[in-house]
Amino acid sequence: MSPDLTRAEALLKAQSWQAAHDAFRDLVDGGPEAENPDAVHDWAICCFYLDQIHKALDLLDRAVALQPDYGYRYASRAWMRAAAKQFDGARADYQRAIELDPEDAVSQNNLGLLEEQAGYRKQAQERFRIADELQGIFQENGLEPERPQPAAREPEPAKTYWQWVRWAVATSEGRASFIQFIKNGLKTKR
Repeated sequence: MSPDLTRAEALLKAQSWQAAHDAFRDLVDGGPEAENPDAVHDWAICCFYLDQIHKALDLLDRAVALQPDYGYRYASRAWMRAAAKQFDGARADYQRAIELDPEDAVSQNNLGLLEEQAGYRKQAQERFRIADELQGIFQENGLEPERPQPAAREPEPAKTYWQWVRWAVATSEGRASFIQFIKNGLKTKR
């Protein structure tokens, strides 16, 4: 790994969104990492946090094109499409992610959330059942689950984005809160 890519990833991990964005842009936009789907994806994450959702989605399209047989690429784009209220595209991406990786408990759960929001309660319940079953298989075999259990039952203001996501998909309380968030038009009530 190049020192520049290592630096860009460190900035991303530190949530220095603008600095990470600039570092990834220099690496990906005609640079040495132009064909690296991870670098393209990480640049998209930076764009998302800088409220550049359309640029982020374009980059995720590129990451999918670079690695079309990797379910995570579709799951990432699905999550971002849901944030952009492109629910049909998000559902299609989650379905593709599951086709590529049927044991992706997070995609199963997230697709269930979108199906529930669309009124497909029976399909959503089946998705939740599958996700919970997959989670149990990982735990029974001593493997690290795809949806680690959070330390606390409720999100705290100091939690990182990923800790909040884990809470939202790994607990029934989190799922209920996330469903309410979606029903509120992706806005919190404060």
